[in-house]
Amino acid sequence: MDLNFSWDFSTPEIYCLGALILIWIIEIIYQFYLFNRPFRVYQKEKNGKIEYTHPYPAVSVIVYAQNDAENLVKYLPKILNQAYPEFEVIVVNDDSTDDSKDILSVLETQYKNLYHTYVPEGSRNLSHKKLALTLGIKAARYDIVVFTNANCDPKSNEWLAAIARNFVPGIDIVLGYTAIERKEKEKLSFWYCSYDQLLFSIRYLSFALINRPYMGISSNMAYRKELFFKNKGFSKFLHLHYGDDDLFINEIATRTNTRIEVSEAGQMTATYQDNYDAWKELKLQYDFTSKYLHTAAKSIFGIAKFFDYAFDILFVCLWVEGIIHNWATAVETASLHTKTSLKSSQGEDKWLIFFKVVSSLFAIKEKLPVMTEHQNNTMRELMVKCHTLNTKFKFCDILRALRVTVHFIEQNSLD
Repeated sequence: MDLNFSWDFSTPEIYCLGALILIWIIEIIYQFYLFNRPFRVYQKEKNGKIEYTHPYPAVSVIVYAQNDAENLVKYLPKILNQAYPEFEVIVVNDDSTDDSKDILSVLETQYKNLYHTYVPEGSRNLSHKKLALTLGIKAARYDIVVFTNANCDPKSNEWLAAIARNFVPGIDIVLGYTAIERKEKEKLSFWYCSYDQLLFSIRYLSFALINRPYMGISSNMAYRKELFFKNKGFSKFLHLHYGDDDLFINEIATRTNTRIEVSEAGQMTATYQDNYDAWKELKLQYDFTSKYLHTAAKSIFGIAKFFDYAFDILFVCLWVEGIIHNWATAVETASLHTKTSLKSSQGEDKWLIFFKVVSSLFAIKEKLPVMTEHQNNTMRELMVKCHTLNTKFKFCDILRALRVTVHFIEQNSLD
């Protein structure tokens, strides 16, 4: 039932299309300027053009765990077996009710650099995670503390070295990247979640590269312990359930004291029982805390979001305008053929029935009320009816032929 595509645009369509192209160009320039930076750093690292510290400093790795017995068995040995000269691992067990405590006790007998502590049962602290991390930082022996979660899998045994090598003189914070683990039989929603997570990560990493760091994520980041105590820990946002990573980094990061690590060796992979639910929870968490961020980047986010919404709205308007314009053209063309006014419900029954069926199909597609006579019909039934009518009476062939004729007449008139 194809009636051919027309390049003849109405005035509203031309305005919408022009605005759409303008916004698209602005988005491309913005994305290329900002989001391309982490990839350039990645290439510089591969080509050996970035200066790193040597020898490696001693570090304390703090792993947050809450009912992560299975994850501790799978991933904690990978952290403990990192190819790194001097480090300790402190697991903070946040009131777990599974076998985490027993697993940690067994692992402590196998690894001399593993220690674990716990959040006291019945603690009334609003944010257990902030309390857990505070306990871990206070227990740390070394000045540099590296943070991750029990559900995170380092991509290589060089992960710790990749993060720690960035602590050259003047650098106090290192921000890393964490991806979402792909499962064997993954839902379609996983690709959207991964794409959104990638954009989210590239954004905060890119702003750090233009000397405007504003946040980090607790699954893969590090900072000097002295910054924690100078800032009085999480005292400025103890009233919030979240903020142990993004809001804290927002407080302590400056234009010159932050680096990022995006090499493959320095990446983490987070595993969840349900990727979509986890992504949604993290999305809500960071959306909530974003209003407490102190950064000029927020205005840029607002402008970028405005352009995103404007692009979507204009695209929908252009699409709807195109449908209405083509639909009106089809009705007028059929009226010309039948020498009647179909839009006034006059003319041959077969044409009126055909256009009513097509109108109801459009209404179902746009989630609008269908014609009264089609309220008991499904979309499939209407599609079958439309196809049957077109096969019998050749409506599309007639409209296509009339369209070609009109176009030919218009061209000859112009000549």
